[in-house]
Amino acid sequence: MANFVVIKGGSQYNAVIGRPTLQALRAITSVYHQKVKFPTPNGVGKMKSNQYEARVTYSDALHGYGQPGRQEARMVH
Repeated sequence: MANFVVIKGGSQYNAVIGRPTLQALRAITSVYHQKVKFPTPNGVGKMKSNQYEARVTYSDALHGYGQPGRQEARMVH
């Protein structure tokens, strides 16, 4: 199992895996359950997020947004 972080935006999984990759992997995403499931040679692979980590990461990304020297925060959608 792998951990990932969901960030509020147009597609919560763009920060982890882009939409073309999700399609190529035949992955199924669930925002409500904060999970991604995908086929593997040994069955179904699963990634599940952590709500606390998602909120902390989102908050950290927005901290200082719009201030000089914090342009990288604009990359998190």
